Amino acid sequence: MTIDTGSLLALGFGSPWLLLGAALAAIPAILHLLFRREHRAEPFAANRFLAEATRKHSRRLRFQHWVLLIVRTTILLLVAIALARPVLDISDADISNDRTNVHHLFILDATLSMRHSDRGQRRFDRGRTILQRTVEASHDGDTFRLLVIRGAGPPVVIAQAAGRRPDVLAELDRLEPTWETGREVETLQAALALLNTPTGSGRNRVSLVTDLQRSTWTPVDPGLRDRLRRALSSIRARSELVIYDVGGPAASNAAVVGLASETPVAIAGEPVTLRATVSHFGTGDPLQRQVEWHVDDRLVSRRGLVLVAGGTTTLDWTHRFARAGEHHIEVRLSGDGLPDDDHRHLALPVRDRLQVLLVGNRTGSRPDDASTFYVDAALDPGGLSSEPNSRAHSSQIVTTSIHGRRLVDNDLERPDCVVLCDVPRLDRLEVSRLARFVAGGGGLVIGLGSSIDTEAWNRLLGEQGANLLPGRLGNLVAADGSTQAAAVFDPAGYAHPLLSVFRGLDDNGLATTVTLKYLRAQPHQASRVALAFDSGDPAILCRRFGHGHVVLVTTSLDARWTTWPVLSTSFPPMVHELVRFATSSRWAARNHLVGQPITRPVGSSTTTGILLAPDGSQLPIQDLLSKNSAGGRRVLSNQTLMPGIYRLSLERPSATTESYGINVDTSESDLAATGGPTLRTGLLGIDSPIYTRWHNADAPVLFDQPGRPLGRILLGVLLGLLLVEATMAWRFLPGVTTLGMLLATVIAGWWAGAMAGAAAGLAVAAATALWTRRNRYGRHRWWSTAGDTA
Repeated sequence: MTIDTGSLLALGFGSPWLLLGAALAAIPAILHLLFRREHRAEPFAANRFLAEATRKHSRRLRFQHWVLLIVRTTILLLVAIALARPVLDISDADISNDRTNVHHLFILDATLSMRHSDRGQRRFDRGRTILQRTVEASHDGDTFRLLVIRGAGPPVVIAQAAGRRPDVLAELDRLEPTWETGREVETLQAALALLNTPTGSGRNRVSLVTDLQRSTWTPVDPGLRDRLRRALSSIRARSELVIYDVGGPAASNAAVVGLASETPVAIAGEPVTLRATVSHFGTGDPLQRQVEWHVDDRLVSRRGLVLVAGGTTTLDWTHRFARAGEHHIEVRLSGDGLPDDDHRHLALPVRDRLQVLLVGNRTGSRPDDASTFYVDAALDPGGLSSEPNSRAHSSQIVTTSIHGRRLVDNDLERPDCVVLCDVPRLDRLEVSRLARFVAGGGGLVIGLGSSIDTEAWNRLLGEQGANLLPGRLGNLVAADGSTQAAAVFDPAGYAHPLLSVFRGLDDNGLATTVTLKYLRAQPHQASRVALAFDSGDPAILCRRFGHGHVVLVTTSLDARWTTWPVLSTSFPPMVHELVRFATSSRWAARNHLVGQPITRPVGSSTTTGILLAPDGSQLPIQDLLSKNSAGGRRVLSNQTLMPGIYRLSLERPSATTESYGINVDTSESDLAATGGPTLRTGLLGIDSPIYTRWHNADAPVLFDQPGRPLGRILLGVLLGLLLVEATMAWRFLPGVTTLGMLLATVIAGWWAGAMAGAAAGLAVAAATALWTRRNRYGRHRWWSTAGDTA
């Protein structure tokens, strides 16, 4: 590529105030004027001959002095200009007509961190401006393709090479940063696929615009980091890779990283403990912030907060909801450069009472013949009814007891927890409904007994079936008084959260409970043993299933296999803890991260309704209905691309409105950028230039910086002039030769490169040496000798 001599040059300075040092260039002239020798006439006869000889050489001496003065002045000027960091920008007219077409492939980061604002401008806007300038500076024949790093949407925005610049600029104008994390590896792989697509003659250039967030581009996971490196290396091998860092100066950030209810199920009129977690990402001084609690868009509390750099603070607040229904809580933090993670939402349905469905197997003439009797009595000792299908009421819990045969007909949308007490077997439909119930956040407690069909339970609820069971049921262990002693519980220090209520309570009765029979269970990999027998066999197993919990008690929940319900004071609080633990994630399905789908099972008769987004946009329910793998119908929305509260309204027959809280993923809140040795060797070790502002990649440059920095060039010339000045002050002719070599080197190196400059300097030196030798030993020397002889 050649440079047009008619190109337009624009000279800029990084530190223009240092140009004031150019005034020092006047020092040699001032010294010359102050200390120059004045002509004095002395009446001496020999002076006439000296004056005549001086006049013969005065012009030559005056010329030498002026040249030396110019060199010294230039030295001081170059010092001032070099310190001012001059940069030469070359306009597009510099590129001659012999350029090849460039096929641009833009990769623009649109993740949450790109919404950070610095001095009133978002990182995303700075990156978009860089790409717009690249499009505007392009030439006829150049083409463009565009990819966006985001979470939910496809990465490719412009797949076919576009040559119309207005269309590309319009597409860039329509883009906005998301609230999501990005799929960087997938986007880079999509870019590779586009690079492998033929686009005609020309060369490929990939422009990656990002804030170089450390958590994204140098992840802790070595596997992910290696995949990123391989993808970037492949792109670098197939194209010119140019990276733009739009992160700006280092920025600290505070964010609300968590908001949850510590009360498993919120009951109207009862205290509900809410917990918010606030983190300060960054270094430096502590931050002063204001924290506000909002309930149903109403401010209920405000307090100050001091956030230590790199620290996390937990805030608890207790609230009583006056009425049951759908509520939402929001925690707001006073703003900073990234306001989108300064608030967090929680959708929290509030119940009149906790709904517990008790499913039993046996009934009898006496109330305690029912397998659900003792659980019912523990949950509501004052309202126990003798009718097995009746409802018992307490201040916080409503229990409903049914026979196992009626489970298939019961509505599982109403209860918060289902307790199975010695139910012999379940059919596939019942298992499927229970699995959907637990996956949606419901709790399931399973008590065993003599009626259990272990083979059917393992087959339908085990790993080969619905995978609800925390462990595989085995053989019966029974105390016979001789070879097998009765078992007692081993709390193991009450380490499991299920046993936390018994910590520090002496004689709580748990460790002295006698169990005569239990079923040995082999825990699955995803399960935890909450309580064991002294034999080491599990007594209580827990596991997470979807959004809910399953708790398996390997003995009975009545008096047929154990003395626990009748002789131990630990049974009532343990039953409450079983229900509490099982329902601890009751509303987890109501709260998600941006991009995660909203899913809700619906009946076959539900056909109308809407999903209302935080910005007021509506999506009809007909567009969201789909079938799951089990053949049931559900509402499924993947359009949760904005944080806030979503409201799902279902019309007849259910006629309900449900709230869903969508929050940002705070992994994007740490704004620390990739730096240090990583950037000196390129991103992830990839040898590609990294710029912080727009750079015309078609302009010839000497350094991998925007524009043509002249500082180092001027310093090199300055060193050469110092050598010229010293040589010229000693002997003028060698000094002039050195000056000629310097000028030839600089001019040739500027236009044709360093090698050409060195060659030009050597050529001048060689020519001067030949001329000097010829004058000394050649024709001119012979003429002088001949004249003397004559």
